[in-house]
Amino acid sequence: PATREAGAAMIERESLDHLVFTGSTRVGRLVAEACASRLIPSTLELSGRDSALVLEDADVQLAARSIWTAVTSNAGQTCMAPRRVLVHQDRYQAFCAALTPLAEKAIPRRLTLPEDAARIDSQVDEAVRAGGRAIPHTEAQSDASAFLPRVVLDCPDGTPLMDGDHFGPALAVHACASLNEMLEHHQGVGQYLATSIWTGNPTAARGLAAELRSATVTINDVLIPTAHPGASISGHGPSGWGTSRGAAGLLSMSRPVHVTTTPRKMRMPTDVPTDAALAKLEKLIGVRRPSVDDDSKVTSNSPQPHSGKSS
Repeated sequence: PATREAGAAMIERESLDHLVFTGSTRVGRLVAEACASRLIPSTLELSGRDSALVLEDADVQLAARSIWTAVTSNAGQTCMAPRRVLVHQDRYQAFCAALTPLAEKAIPRRLTLPEDAARIDSQVDEAVRAGGRAIPHTEAQSDASAFLPRVVLDCPDGTPLMDGDHFGPALAVHACASLNEMLEHHQGVGQYLATSIWTGNPTAARGLAAELRSATVTINDVLIPTAHPGASISGHGPSGWGTSRGAAGLLSMSRPVHVTTTPRKMRMPTDVPTDAALAKLEKLIGVRRPSVDDDSKVTSNSPQPHSGKSS
């Protein structure tokens, strides 16, 4: 059966050329330690806690629909789904107005682990107590078989929901006065896998990609482009290591083998070269070996030590 115990036993007992693991950072560390003890190379695709950046020139209707789809797909249990939306203050009210009716129509989703439902409920409640506004507003507690996706508008900075330490359909929305403030929030999380940028200027957004520290950056879309099998996934730091999928992923899971065939005429001599062989080599490169007489001439013409007596 596919249990946590079975996974650990497989690493301990099976002969593996390479192991690929997708999961949380906490379990990823355990997998890395187990692989290291047996010198098994690994690729770790660990969770991101990523952002969607809605800039001041963004199409907020498009951003709201796409982000909500990403948050609710597979009940929010994808490594590439955003955990928070950082919205420029000039577009914040319009974005919230576009997102609210989508969240109000949310239907319950099934989560894999019961404890995830309780954890997300707790994070939403904490964000609301700190001043956030939950959409939809409900006092009912969720469970793993019927978890209601939630949005917290005006989500306060520093709350667990804002930090994105959850795995399910819950989303923090936060207004930022500038792009620099967005980057500060995003970079402060320390775990990046996929970040989306929403803007009317995709060219400028490409220049911004280097500052996001994410392995995957999507512009005016989220989650969907990462499903293409040619799109490589390369986590780093707490989001893992190695590469999966795409050409880079194929190479990372391959082992180069160096094979050569040396022709007889090109073989390096293994014996002391004969005089005849040296003569041919001298003729080829135009260098003459010094003879015994040459050595004596060099010696006789060398400066003699000064005796210390003057004539």
